[in-house]
Amino acid sequence: MTDSTDFAQRLKALLEERGMTQLELAARVGVTRSAMSRYVSGDREPRFVTLVRIVEELDVRVEDLLPTSGDPVQTALRIVARTSLTDEQLAQFRRVLDERDLE
Repeated sequence: MTDSTDFAQRLKALLEERGMTQLELAARVGVTRSAMSRYVSGDREPRFVTLVRIVEELDVRVEDLLPTSGDPVQTALRIVARTSLTDEQLAQFRRVLDERDLE
């Protein structure tokens, strides 16, 4: 869960830099205080739509919150799908991406 922890640490640091509380960001983003608390603690990652709202409210890029190390495709899938994929599903997704790169 290293990636989730990286996200949580970055989110916490951005909140501190902005002088914003978890409750304030939760209200602006439209999530509960407990959901935001789980994001900051690293227990949970937001859904993609929530991630976009967080980024907009903190006035940063998605890349500023997501880890830069590791597999970017796996990170994106984890955020978007909120599920772990089997090796075969991941391989199929990569094939689709590779095919699109050729077009």
